[in-house]
Amino acid sequence: MSRPADPGLGTPVADSPPVEATLSGQVSRAMLWNAGWQGAKLLAGFLSAIVVANLLSKESYGTVTRIGALAGTFGLIADFGVERGLAKFLPEIEGRYGRAGVRNTLLIVLAQKLLVVAIIVLFALIFRAELFAYWQRDLKEPELIAVLLHYQWAFFWALMALVLLGAVYDVFMQTLTAYFKQRASGAIAFVVQIISPLLRLAVVAVGWGVLGFVGVLVTIPLVATALAAWQTTRVRHELAVAPTLDARGARVPQRLVRYSALSYWQQLTEFLYSLDFILILLPGVGAVASLKFAHSLINQALGALWSPLAGIQIPLFARLQARGDSRQLGEAYAILCKFLAAVMIPAAVGLALLAYNLLALLGPKYIEGAGAAQILAVCLCLDAAISVPLAILMAYERYRPMLIARTCALVAIPLVVVLVPRYGIVGAALIMGGVRLFCDGVAMAFALRDFPIRYPLRFVARVVAAAGAMALVLAPLAFGPLRVPFLGFDDAGEALKLPLEQLALYLLGNALLGGVGVLVYLGVFRLTGGLDPADRRRIGELRLPLASKILRFL
Repeated sequence: MSRPADPGLGTPVADSPPVEATLSGQVSRAMLWNAGWQGAKLLAGFLSAIVVANLLSKESYGTVTRIGALAGTFGLIADFGVERGLAKFLPEIEGRYGRAGVRNTLLIVLAQKLLVVAIIVLFALIFRAELFAYWQRDLKEPELIAVLLHYQWAFFWALMALVLLGAVYDVFMQTLTAYFKQRASGAIAFVVQIISPLLRLAVVAVGWGVLGFVGVLVTIPLVATALAAWQTTRVRHELAVAPTLDARGARVPQRLVRYSALSYWQQLTEFLYSLDFILILLPGVGAVASLKFAHSLINQALGALWSPLAGIQIPLFARLQARGDSRQLGEAYAILCKFLAAVMIPAAVGLALLAYNLLALLGPKYIEGAGAAQILAVCLCLDAAISVPLAILMAYERYRPMLIARTCALVAIPLVVVLVPRYGIVGAALIMGGVRLFCDGVAMAFALRDFPIRYPLRFVARVVAAAGAMALVLAPLAFGPLRVPFLGFDDAGEALKLPLEQLALYLLGNALLGGVGVLVYLGVFRLTGGLDPADRRRIGELRLPLASKILRFL
């Protein structure tokens, strides 16, 4: 006889084999849909980040950045790690408890979210005076101060709405991720990552300033959350009504709670070196604006490179764990590591070499963030290249090594106290990038010890050699004739701009330099051996567009 179901999760039945598409097919299709939005996301994100930051005054940009940092911080408090648990456990809950189990799980999670958000709103109301004072700290522009005073309650409730919508939105999006619904999540991402930055650009361009910007920050999440809820409802109707797996001994609720607790600890420790935490503590609204602009440029590029793997790793490794297939685990790990190394290592080199020129061309009044941009480019790209073991530890529920790796992030607390007051945004960038790289390096060491996986050192050596050759070509030109001159600031504190003709020439020159760097990297990579024969075979089997041309070149 079957054991009674756990409360609230439906009724389990005996084992029967699930019918599903091949895992490699699901992953390759998900990667295609992820990559399909890449160009549009990159264009809209860069365009909005650059134009909005230049149209707003430095203090106005720093102010909306502070509001966004507070929204992210409050959102973390409301999280409790449950969203990441949904991506891993919902397919198992469906298998063991059927459609009713998935529905009840989502209702429980949403109720918990609403309760925590209500508590956050209550505390924010109690400490509203301190909140209003924080927004106005270090401001000198009379018009901006007047707007913040006049509309302080509008900003307050906009912040609370962002916390609420973010909490609900994450639940729905993780549900879509759990079932590889990249087409649906990609459409919603279109609203969030393309329409939202374009609307922000529009309201700032017509002169609505900080008030219009914050209005868009609330409107777009409202629309995106409604779309995500609708798509989640459609997914739920596609699920099997009856369970297909035996729930005896599965202990799904207990495992979900443990996994969520670990996820939340991971998020809390990541917060210690996150942009939001640093921005809240960083003195000076100008420094806040410069660090935000520098981080935005690097993060937009990193996000575009990372987009094919967004939301794929945890569900992929969770399914491999369920199958107990150690051979495929080793192959999946090697393929993902090779992909990330081939993309992220040259990106780290290229972005670090061109970071100063990018800021001088695209946001000269934020030029003090150039050093931070170089540090972030190297650290964040290299961290992405070694991030796969973290997903394996999470998916396989190896909690002790995860706890040790994440607890290492506590070193960020004394570093913030020592480095940020002394070195400003450069010290902040060192903390953000260095601590992240250190923690993920510890997780990688544990994963290599505990799982039958091997890091592809020979392949990475070829990538490093090719990226080094690219650096030898780029550096003399990026720091020589193509280095963009900075003309200083006027009496109003605005950066002096190059004549339009010179600006266009430097933009064209640096763009061509980046293209030459890519060609040098690919050429040297091919000369040093390129792809391994087994990787060529795997790429050919994925039925990706232009796969034959890619293989012919590499």
